Amino acid sequence: MMRPAAGMCIALSSDCLRLALEQSKYKVINKDQWCNVLEFSRTISLDLSNYDEDGAWPVLLDEFVEWYKDKQMS
Repeated sequence: MMRPAAGMCIALSSDCLRLALEQSKYKVINKDQWCNVLEFSRTISLDLSNYDEDGAWPVLLDEFVEWYKDKQMS
């Protein structure tokens, strides 16, 4: 499997962290969440075409995917 370019990882990570910190229920990002965001950004393509809704990603990342798709539609 090819790894995405570093810029793609940064783009997904930045957007994910922006969403998390904008949400009132996420005051901080702990180490586990950060590691999941990093793995997600390295594994999932920028267009989210290989994202599996039934996968074992944490709720933070499921919420991010929903937010990101809504953002792309507008």
